[in-house]
Amino acid sequence: MMGRVAAGRRSVTEISAVPRKIGGGAVPVEAALGRAFPRAKTEAERNGRAERTSDLNEPSPDPTTHQRGERLALLGWLLVAGLVRGLCLGEWSLWGDEAYSHIHAGELWTEEASPSLKVYPLFFVLEWLCLQFPGAHESLELSLRAVPALAGALAVGVLFAGSRRFLDGLTRHLLAALATFSPWLIYHSQFARFYSLLLLLSAVAAFQFYAAVQQNSRRLMIQSMIWFALAIATHPTAVLLLGSCAAFALASKWRGCDLSWRTLSPLGVLFALGAVLALIKLQSVSETVGFRFFMQDAGADSVPALIQGIAYNLGLSISALAALGAWRLLGRDQSLAAFLWMGAGLPIALVLGLAAIQVPVEQRYLIPVVPLLLVLAAMALAELVTLATQKLRVARWFVPVLALSPFAPAFASHYLDGNRHNLRGAAEWIEERLEEDDAVVAEIHYLFALYVPQLPEELLLEAPPQFGRGYDLYRAGLSEAKRVWVVIPTDFQGVSGDRGGFYDWVWEVGSLQQEFFAERWDYHENRLQVFLIEDIAAARTWRPEENRDEDAPERTPTLRSRERPTPQDRPARTDRPRRERPEGERRRRPPRSQED
Repeated sequence: MMGRVAAGRRSVTEISAVPRKIGGGAVPVEAALGRAFPRAKTEAERNGRAERTSDLNEPSPDPTTHQRGERLALLGWLLVAGLVRGLCLGEWSLWGDEAYSHIHAGELWTEEASPSLKVYPLFFVLEWLCLQFPGAHESLELSLRAVPALAGALAVGVLFAGSRRFLDGLTRHLLAALATFSPWLIYHSQFARFYSLLLLLSAVAAFQFYAAVQQNSRRLMIQSMIWFALAIATHPTAVLLLGSCAAFALASKWRGCDLSWRTLSPLGVLFALGAVLALIKLQSVSETVGFRFFMQDAGADSVPALIQGIAYNLGLSISALAALGAWRLLGRDQSLAAFLWMGAGLPIALVLGLAAIQVPVEQRYLIPVVPLLLVLAAMALAELVTLATQKLRVARWFVPVLALSPFAPAFASHYLDGNRHNLRGAAEWIEERLEEDDAVVAEIHYLFALYVPQLPEELLLEAPPQFGRGYDLYRAGLSEAKRVWVVIPTDFQGVSGDRGGFYDWVWEVGSLQQEFFAERWDYHENRLQVFLIEDIAAARTWRPEENRDEDAPERTPTLRSRERPTPQDRPARTDRPRRERPEGERRRRPPRSQED
């Protein structure tokens, strides 16, 4: 009886006796798990992509030489990824949610600390440390983006080195290339937010988790839980990946794999500890995570928009390769297929399901599963390379370049403007033309205040956020102003086409003075417009009902196609009084409804 039961249970060691094709070649699972077994000749080598060995008694390659090659390859990818992410790092203006990183880093140890700092403080602690270096505030953009850039480069190294347990060399190099040159990942690596760090920690945690399950190792499981805890402390969306990994482990246990409850015990400890901490910090959790999911005026992505956004951000070719990899993996390595399918598929299905019932979710919530999607894409690409190389040897290089070629326009354009608006340039341009009692209305007005600190706070107003505050809120603020400068992007939160809205008000009562943008080679356009309103009486009394032309076409005016005469630039004023900010005075923070 016991013999039959024992025979019915399958262990990883028994299952791994048959070589299985992973990525571009046939690799035994023992090698995939990093165990000390002699390396079998791969399919790629048999097809002529490596030196053939005719002497069966020829000794195996020196392990020291192999390790040296691995280290050199890892160092090479780290250098390339670091160069790509460090280039022009501090040259572009701060924009968007980077304002919150500066705010949270400044209030980290104060009584004004945001609830976010009590729920996911790790990234902001690192930002605070960077701001303690001498001269950090003089090069604020570089200081705030140092952590994401370093995390982005390290993420490439983790993808290359951490996947050696289950991918062959070709697939790992392709995986590193996809991550290194992805414009989306480059952008997040140069954006002062936690996404790049979250990607790094999620990749380490997921790879460690898979190794722990395959080797039935409690030590590796403990290490994985530590990395998961750090990822959750970076942003709670890492819980989605943790939950899908837990589902994979339980499914493996249910199917009879040699996985003990002792190995899974750290997983239960982390869930229990997280639940206790959530109860202790219940108010902070409800004000951050709960607020995002249940606020009534949140901007939510629809299901089609989520799918489109995921495909666009990963890249159409990479998304197609990931889908192909998921399909081709089925039946070749069931354990790895289950891990990648469940690890990436369950969070995606959950987010799409929440979007279907109108719960506010966004595509960036899926960043923790991006490493698994890249693995699927790299495996499909490696198989295509192997098949093409059988017909044409040059395809070994041609196919990867072809797969990466859709990245080229966005990759090259990224270094023109960083894929963000030039608020710093607009602020400096306006500062030279400010007169006494001039007011400024700007989107992300907190960042504008960083670039023009002498502007009195009562004369700096926030442009309406995306959830619909109209122009009439500014009448009181405009009462004391002599002129008003308005700084908004052409894609101003989607309201540029709302007839009778804020953008119409600005266009009707003001004049377009200047634009700040770069000629990109992709279809992105980060155009920041500067308007000047000189007729304050008209601005305060304007009504959309009186001015709206129902038959007028919707417009997004530019300096190249405007309906008004070209304005004459006013001479710079250098004699206006400047106001120094009193010590300890703080600018108003951006509205909480826009925060992550």
